[in-house]
Amino acid sequence: MQPPPLPPVAGPSPQRKTAGLAIASLVLGILSLFFGMCITGIPAIILGIIALVRLNKTPGLGGQGLAIAGLVTGGVGTVLITPILLAIMIPTFVGARDKATEAVCISKVKTLCVASIAFALEHNDTLPKTLDDLKPHLGGDATAVDLFARCPSATGAPEPSYRIEHAGEKTADLPAMKTPIIVETECRHHGKRAVGYLDGHAEMRAGP
Repeated sequence: MQPPPLPPVAGPSPQRKTAGLAIASLVLGILSLFFGMCITGIPAIILGIIALVRLNKTPGLGGQGLAIAGLVTGGVGTVLITPILLAIMIPTFVGARDKATEAVCISKVKTLCVASIAFALEHNDTLPKTLDDLKPHLGGDATAVDLFARCPSATGAPEPSYRIEHAGEKTADLPAMKTPIIVETECRHHGKRAVGYLDGHAEMRAGP
């Protein structure tokens, strides 16, 4: 009499695959806690939603918890971290913009100074009376004069942003080489204005 056959040994159950989108959603969601909405928060939310939809259609696929975790962390990063980042970044951008505006303004004043000095050399050391007198030294047309005569922060202003000091006077009669000859008409830069001097340099100076 033969012994009864042994029952078949059950092999290891097939490993359940995890959805790659769910993993990506969680990774981006975690990163969003550090970098905020625009970089990783919104992508984490989008990938989490797509992963959940696919998981519902594919029973053998795992990762629902990861997708939900990605949605949660992405939402937290979007709602909480982004305003903090904006509060930090906006003043930096504003400060950089103001510095750039000041640099362009100083550059224009310096150009007007150099043109005024060149004008004086051609006219018996006499400074110009108006900015229009500088036309030959600023490209030769009124458009060029208007371009250099306006500060970037004074867009749309009807009058030029700068005026000539000691207009029509001889340079030899001025007290020093650091005498202002081009002055910004208003303190447009946080209480400062651009000033150009007879020695050709220009700088921001506190008002008035």
